[in-house]
Amino acid sequence: MLKATAEPVWWTGRANPVTVLVRNTGAKDRAVTARLVTPDGWSGTERTVTVAAGAERELTVTATPVSTPGFATVEIRLTSGDEEIERGRSVSVVTTPHPDDVASAFDAGPPAGPLLTGYTRLSPEDGYTDDRGFGWVGDRPLTRDRGNADDLRRDIVMQKGKPIVLRIPVPAGTHTVWVLTGDSLTDSGVTTISEGGTVLGRSGDNSLPSRAFVWFSFDLDGGPGGRTADLEITGSKLNGLWRIAALVVG
Repeated sequence: MLKATAEPVWWTGRANPVTVLVRNTGAKDRAVTARLVTPDGWSGTERTVTVAAGAERELTVTATPVSTPGFATVEIRLTSGDEEIERGRSVSVVTTPHPDDVASAFDAGPPAGPLLTGYTRLSPEDGYTDDRGFGWVGDRPLTRDRGNADDLRRDIVMQKGKPIVLRIPVPAGTHTVWVLTGDSLTDSGVTTISEGGTVLGRSGDNSLPSRAFVWFSFDLDGGPGGRTADLEITGSKLNGLWRIAALVVG
C-alpha cells in the first residue's frame, strides 16, 4: 500500500470512505482485497480489485460508525487470496452526527474560523436574538483557533468565572444534547453545563491532557411544543476555563 486517505471527521450512522492506493510490484496480475477493522457495532464494506503487474490502483472502502459520537482508530487490512499483504496502517477519526440527522449542530470558534460542513457557526459574536434563534445571553466567551487539528477540534469557545449562558432551541419531545470539549494545544479543565441551577452534564471528574477531547451528553425535554433552553456553562479544575468545540441537539 502506497497511501491511504480519509477525512479526519466522520459522520455517525453514515458510510465514510477510505481510499487506498496499492501497487503490484510483481510480474503477475494480482487480486487485492481491502477492508477496515472497526470498533464493535460499526459496519463496513470490503472491495476486491485486480492490480496489473507493475501497476498502481485505487480502491475505496467504507465504514459506518454507531450513532453515538466518539473517537476511533480504524485499521486498514489488505489481503490477496489467503495471504495478508499489509496490516497496521490506520486512520484516527472523530465521529459526529451529520447536520441533516439532528435538530441543531453547532461548531464553536472564531467568527471567521474554519467551519465543519453543514454545521452552524457558534462564535462570541452570536448574541441571542429571536431571528437567530440561538446565542449567548449576557456575557460572551473568548475564542481560540489552535490551527493544529481538524475543523471540528482546532477551534473552541472558552471562559472562566461566573456562568456564561447559551440559549438554544429545543424541539418538541426529548432530545439528547452532545457536547465536545477539550483543547488541541493544552490541558483543559472540567466543563459543566446546568439549567436552572440543576447540573445536566459534565466532561468528567478530572481535567483532560493536552490534545485530548471527550464527548458528554444529557437530555433536554422540549415539551409538547418546543422551547428554548438557557444552558449555564461553568469550568473547574486547572485554571477554571471551560471549553466547547461543538454542541449537537439530536
